[in-house]
Amino acid sequence: HECSEALRRVVRHAGLPPKEGTYRRLLDRFTPDELRELAAAALGSSLLSRFLHVVTEAHRVDVAEAALRREDLAAFGRALSASQRSLAVEFGVSTPDLDRLCQLAEGAGAAGARLTGAGLGGCAIAVCHAERADALVRALTEGFYRRRRYDGPLEDHLFLVSPSPAARVTTIG
Repeated sequence: HECSEALRRVVRHAGLPPKEGTYRRLLDRFTPDELRELAAAALGSSLLSRFLHVVTEAHRVDVAEAALRREDLAAFGRALSASQRSLAVEFGVSTPDLDRLCQLAEGAGAAGARLTGAGLGGCAIAVCHAERADALVRALTEGFYRRRRYDGPLEDHLFLVSPSPAARVTTIG
């Protein structure tokens, strides 16, 4: 609701017609600095932080996509970590545990880490080169998971995944 309200107010403040009232249209029309300026003039602090998260997250998605296409893990990791900081500060959906997991992962050699899912609990994802995976798991186990009680085996809470091809549409017949 806050993101929609922030968008509506920025569009109105910019003097744009309501049909221009999408984040994508604003991002196509204005630079990030111009959007910051418009938003700062149109919004209070709570709505401003939500608006800035959405705008900067859209940019980070573009950066992350380009990094993946170049197979640049370091750049992709920086985008993930920047997203985590924005989710924690601007959007307010991280938790101390998720922040700690991300910090531990980065400290153990992850290229980047961020919460995933809906936030407010949930999960974190960290990316690293395959040769660093075991050290990363050990650091997370020792620095976070061993200090907590969980139902079931640790493997239900901490696990490795490998990249695979994305989903695709196949025409049959």
